[in-house]
Amino acid sequence: MQSLASDYLSHLVFDASQLATIQRLGEARGRQDLFVAQIPEQLELLRQTAVVESSESSNRIEGVVAAAGRVEAIVLKSATPRDRSEQEIAGYRDALHGTEHVAMVLGDVADGEPALVRMHSECLTGDALHSLRCDCGFQRDAALKAIADAGRGVLVYLRQEGRGIGLLNKLRAYALQDAGADTVEANEQLGFAADLRDYGVGAQILVDLGVKRLRLLTNNPRKVVALQGFGMEVVERIPLHAGENRYNETYLATKRAKLGHFED
Repeated sequence: MQSLASDYLSHLVFDASQLATIQRLGEARGRQDLFVAQIPEQLELLRQTAVVESSESSNRIEGVVAAAGRVEAIVLKSATPRDRSEQEIAGYRDALHGTEHVAMVLGDVADGEPALVRMHSECLTGDALHSLRCDCGFQRDAALKAIADAGRGVLVYLRQEGRGIGLLNKLRAYALQDAGADTVEANEQLGFAADLRDYGVGAQILVDLGVKRLRLLTNNPRKVVALQGFGMEVVERIPLHAGENRYNETYLATKRAKLGHFED
């Protein structure tokens, strides 16, 4: 997985003042939190590999620092019967932003063995309304089936709609896409980065559930690197392709061409 980390981090750069800011914040908070404790090591990796300036850098600083200690469990082990298995649902609140997230848990995932994990970001249009212009709902269902087949695993459902820009802004982006923009261009035309999702909360949820080693269901290299950066050991990346159709061909092609998603 180191090559994935190098490829992703090569698109980031932090200037000296930014590095000093994170270092100071990390030292101020001490080693009380797993993720804050790793900030110095992650900074050294960034120093060695970052070569291209990116607008994501300031957001990533805030994400690394803010992720520490901001998740609280509010509901644990409520049974959620499904057609293929009876899973447990755990609820969490992001103390920083007030957003609420859930994890669907099947089996014993805290036994030290790698757990099958899907880190899934909310998509109302795809997940609930079954829109065909993305593959989100199909991926969620395929991940839940894979976890049920394995008899053990976690689906973390993160409330960060539209790659982090929110529902109404996603609908604005849809209008721009209807006028000819691709998904990345639409976000940028609205003044957002291509992808504003934060996986630090998801990593803390996994830690709370006892998961430190995982087999990650994803096509997204950024997700692999983000979770590694927050202390997760990703022992395997498992491709997750589902729901490809004529309405989302351009959407999927853009994810591969501009966001580096794998085709395998």
